[in-house]
Amino acid sequence: MQLEKPFGPRPAARVDPAAPRPWVLLVDDGELEDVEEITRSFGAPTRRHARGDAAWRQPQRLLVVSDRRAPGLGRPAMQEQDDFVTLAVLDRCSRTLREQIHKMGFDLVVERPVAHEALRDLLRDALYRGREQRVARRLPVGYPVSLRAGWRRRDVQLVELSERGCSLRVGSPLGGSRRVAIEIPAQLTGDGLLRLEGTIVRECSVAGRTVVASMVFHLDDAARARLGLLVGTLASGPPLQRSA
Repeated sequence: MQLEKPFGPRPAARVDPAAPRPWVLLVDDGELEDVEEITRSFGAPTRRHARGDAAWRQPQRLLVVSDRRAPGLGRPAMQEQDDFVTLAVLDRCSRTLREQIHKMGFDLVVERPVAHEALRDLLRDALYRGREQRVARRLPVGYPVSLRAGWRRRDVQLVELSERGCSLRVGSPLGGSRRVAIEIPAQLTGDGLLRLEGTIVRECSVAGRTVVASMVFHLDDAARARLGLLVGTLASGPPLQRSA
C-alpha cells in the first residue's frame, strides 16, 4: 500500500526498529474481535494498536482498520520494504464514509454484515496468497444461489468465485450430475439474474455429505462479460450478507 495523502503525516514518536513486527496489525476500538479470533486461529502473530499510541509500525502481511479509526489513521512511523495488504472493515456504511475509505487507498473494504466464512476466506487469502495473486484468485463470496442440473434445482451457497470457476457448498452429493448451471440473483449482480453454465470437476465429502464442489465455467461472450463485471465488484471484498 502506498501510504500517501490523505493519510496524515508521520508521527513524531519513534519506534524500535529492532522490535519484532506482527504479521497482522489491528487498529480498532474493540470492533475487530472476530478478525483477531480468525487470524490467531490461522497461527498468525496478531497485535492490537491501542488508541493513544502515537506511532504504529507496518505489519509484515496485513493491516486491518475499523471505520472508527480509519479517518484518523496516519502513516507508519517508518517505511518498511514489505508490501502488506490493507483492509478496512465498515460497521457504518454512509456514502461519505465509504468514499473517504476508498480515497485512502485501502486494498480491500468489507461492509458488515458479512458471512463469517467469507470473512475468514478473505483474511486467509490476504495472509497467505498476497497481493500479487489477488487478480487471479477466487474471491470469497458467501452468498445463496441456485444450482440447476437438468430439471432439478437446489439452493446452495456460492463460497468463492473467479472468472474461470467457483466453489459451492452443496450439502449432499451431486450424484451423476456433472454439467450444471448456477443462477446468481440480481441482489448480488445488481444487473438481473446471471446464469453461469459449467462442469463439476471435484467434490470434497465428509461422512458421505458433500462439503464443497468445484465448478469450471463454459460461457458465451455475454455471460463472460457480465461475470467479469461481478468479479471486479467483488475484488474489494465480499458482499453484504443477505437477510433471512
